[in-house]
Formats: sequence, C-alpha cells, structure tokens
Amino acid sequence: MAQAEPKTSAERITQIDRIISIAQRIRDARCVLLVHFDNDKSIFTSTLLEVDPAKQLMMFDELNPQAGHEKFLQTKYMHVTARLDGISARFRVTLKKAQLENDPAVYVTLLPDKIIYEQRRASFRVRVPLSMEIPVTLHLRSEGTYTGTLMDISSNGVGAYIDKSAPLDKPEKDVSCRITLPDGTFIAGEMEMRFLKLDEKLGQWQVGGQFVNLTGPQNQAVNRFVMSLQRAIIKQGR
Repeated sequence: MAQAEPKTSAERITQIDRIISIAQRIRDARCVLLVHFDNDKSIFTSTLLEVDPAKQLMMFDELNPQAGHEKFLQTKYMHVTARLDGISARFRVTLKKAQLENDPAVYVTLLPDKIIYEQRRASFRVRVPLSMEIPVTLHLRSEGTYTGTLMDISSNGVGAYIDKSAPLDKPEKDVSCRITLPDGTFIAGEMEMRFLKLDEKLGQWQVGGQFVNLTGPQNQAVNRFVMSLQRAIIKQGR
C-alpha cells in the first residue's frame, strides 16, 4: 500500500509571484505530474512544458492515457499534483486553448489562482505488491555486490530485501543501486543507506536508502514507475 511520511502543514499560496516561481521550478524539473478530475478515480499524467509570466499562462503536454485528454477537452479544467525535491504542490488549472495540431497535443491554461504547497520530510512511498518481484542489485564499495528484491520505492529512495548472507552489520553510505523494471528497463544510481534491519523470520536484510544525484532521465524513470504502482493500487481498490 502507499504510505506518506509525516509532513508540515499545508500552505495556501495566492501571491502571483510565488505561484509563478513554483510553476517555473516544476517546469525546470520536468517532473511527471499526476492529474485527476472531480468525481473520477482515474489518474492521468502530463508534464509542464512552459510558463509565461507576462501573459500568466502555462503550457502542458497531452494527458496520458488518452481518456484524460478527452476528459480535459470536455471539462475545461484539471487538478494537478507535482512532487519534487521533497515538496508537494497541488493546484487546479483552467483550459484556455488546446493546440490540437501538435502531436502530441499541447494545452494552454491560465495560471492557478492558488497553490496548496506542502514541504515534506520524506517522499511518498509505494509498497511493491507481493505478486510483483522486482530485482535489485546493491554494490557496496567495502563489501561487494548483492542481489535482492524491491520492497518499496519513492521519488527519492527505495527499500529492499537482501539475503542475510550479505555481511552487513551497519548502514553503509557508499552504495550504488540498480533496479530492473518489469519492462526490462532499469534505474541505476548512487544511494545513501539510511536503514538496515535483519528479519530473522524471512532470513533477509531489510535495507533502506535515499537516491543521490540521479540524472534527469533516471529521476523521470523512478517517477513513472512510482505512478504506475499508484495506478495499480487505485484499480485494485475499486
């Protein structure tokens, strides 16, 4: 199941300069956005392509899956959630124009009149279903390379099960991590270990760590995988 770490109280931002600043951060990060509509449990994705401070406009990439695109053209508004660098920003945008001649389509929207901004102590974590076995390889500079399976994942870290034969007696900081996804692609990067516990019943180490300096493409791959798990959980809960 999905879990959220403790966070500070939400801040309601209405100052136009701060709204523009946050929107520009979201654009620059090229993070994948979660989109939903009223009275609809479906989750769609998009990215923020451009922010025009002078005209107070934003441009979004075409919604995916296609049903989201059709829904937005019909309702003329959408609710957007962005998560990056330990913050969550939620806002609603209204469609001004759809550039359907583009492939994919581009939406021009008005800037939101407010943003609900939350500074999180940790990112949203999603537990991997038991039916899905995701291989993980950890390379520890002082101890060697060990394999295991993914336990949970967030935009900035992972939890994994590693066989107890691995000579681990304390969290180690210098670790590289490689996660092989169901479609054959992989996520690889440096990881700082933050948690280590031996589960005697399972005969495995529980290892937790935080990604360090992921590249843009690797960060996007993590976010896409997290969202695919979230969508699967939502479908199971219906």
